[in-house]
Amino acid sequence: MTDKEQIIIDGVDVSRCTYVVCKATCKNTDCYYKQLQRKTAECEELKELLRLRINDRIEKLGRAIERRNIKIDKYKQALDEIEKYQKRNCETCVFHKTHKCGISCQTFVILNIINKAKDINVPTQKDGE
Repeated sequence: MTDKEQIIIDGVDVSRCTYVVCKATCKNTDCYYKQLQRKTAECEELKELLRLRINDRIEKLGRAIERRNIKIDKYKQALDEIEKYQKRNCETCVFHKTHKCGISCQTFVILNIINKAKDINVPTQKDGE
């Protein structure tokens, strides 16, 4: 065998291994074929570990999203309750009956804040331009 000859086993050049003929029963610990097999096994273990960690992260993220959505729903309910209360205040307000209610009215301001939080019919700067 000359220096330029290559022996390819499973796509790997093992020509420098002195025990190429016996492949798996090779006693040489520096055998390229054995190193390839060890590295392949290590890569498979790491891929499985990575898959498990990714799945764990996805599950944790899913639970965090569920908790966040529950909080969002509670905030929406609170805004709805405040909005109903403020609308009742507005209906019983002296200025409401005289149609002198305006932007300086506290109830109007609070209802406007609620609408912005709910993103309901509140013109943004872009929309108002």
